[in-house]
Amino acid sequence: MHLKIFAVLCFLSVLIFAANAETSDNCSQPHPKGFGPCRMLSYGFWLNPDTKACEQWMEGGCEVQGGHSYETLEKCKNECEVTA
Repeated sequence: MHLKIFAVLCFLSVLIFAANAETSDNCSQPHPKGFGPCRMLSYGFWLNPDTKACEQWMEGGCEVQGGHSYETLEKCKNECEVTA
């Protein structure tokens, strides 16, 4: 009986670890950077590694490149603040 419970707990631990590993790559990336002379403003949400909290970022420019961003604060918090 104890062996079955231990096996189930091990299996659940592996699933939780795998789920966290998938999201950590996105959460550890910086937010995108804006380039070009345009006045267009782009924004989104990212996990600030210093505060370990999701924050809004804003960049000006014609094009946004690199990093990772979330469309909403809620999406960022759900994926990143739990694993931070």
